[in-house]
Amino acid sequence: LLSDILSRRSQQQNPSNIFTKSPYHQNLISTFLPDFYYNLISASSANVVLVIVFSNIEKQMSSFRNTFPSALGIVVEVNMFDQSYNELKWVQHPSCRDAIGMKNWCAML
Repeated sequence: LLSDILSRRSQQQNPSNIFTKSPYHQNLISTFLPDFYYNLISASSANVVLVIVFSNIEKQMSSFRNTFPSALGIVVEVNMFDQSYNELKWVQHPSCRDAIGMKNWCAML
């Protein structure tokens, strides 16, 4: 799911898109899949809502480290029958850098 979201985001032609021409770019997504954690928020008979947080490789590789968040998160609603999903909300964390911090942040969301 995360690789599909990142791949779709990297294909968008928005100049402010942090995924364009980054390690998340569509041709490199399998090589640069970031560390991630997820948490189930809710479930019904047809849908589940998840939060997925992941490290921002763009910040780790950029010389302009202050311009990118350290970690990103997305709240996603997934239809269990047809495997479609909706991106409900994107969030960012300016200083979450390690696995313990990302797990804690994921649990808080």
